[in-house]
Amino acid sequence: MKVINKVIERIRTYGIDKSYVEAHQKHSLDHQEEYKLVDDIVSKFRATGGLKFEHQAYKLWSLYKLLQEHQPSSILEFGSGSSSLIFSDYVRKNDCSFLSIDEDKKWAANTSKLIGIKESDQIEIKQADKVVYPNLSTVEIKYDVRITGNYDFALIDGPSLHVGNTKLKEAINSNFHDLNELPKVILVDVRKATAEYIAKHYSDIYDYKLSDIFTREKARPGYQYFSVFVKK
Repeated sequence: MKVINKVIERIRTYGIDKSYVEAHQKHSLDHQEEYKLVDDIVSKFRATGGLKFEHQAYKLWSLYKLLQEHQPSSILEFGSGSSSLIFSDYVRKNDCSFLSIDEDKKWAANTSKLIGIKESDQIEIKQADKVVYPNLSTVEIKYDVRITGNYDFALIDGPSLHVGNTKLKEAINSNFHDLNELPKVILVDVRKATAEYIAKHYSDIYDYKLSDIFTREKARPGYQYFSVFVKK
């Protein structure tokens, strides 16, 4: 019986994974003009050895649309990468500020190089070490950094949940706790434990919709990639 159940689950997982590939392909065909910037960014990162996952283009498209919807004037990103280029493109066109933080010095430097930061840009890519707090009621993993100023849009995609060879799936990325003021909009890139923690403990402050990825149902074109929290 156990063997049969494993086979059934593998077939189901295969069907789900296939549905995401098909949803992404159809979506990109239906929005070819909007994918031009996204595809260029993905190509740049893949040329340096990053972005091997198939969903990256759709993730960046989703981020681009959320920026258009909420029109932030100051952006904070935990975890630098391809999304940093989407943010940089936005802030250059809208006279905004952008701070991105990552624990990997080489990755942060690579991201800065791909952005091509100029003196006139209000863009900063900062390296900060990762710290783990394993003895709290909820394990926290965060950047060892003090952030000054206020930001009205934040993306949580770091630090990595890997500690040694183990991924602490139930840990949360908790730097948002320490901000002077909570952002108007918070996006969480998958990181289910973090998204569910914010939903549970900040529901009096934020309206929210969790990522459709958490449902483990077959995807349709236009599904919600990020968990999105918007101040009431």
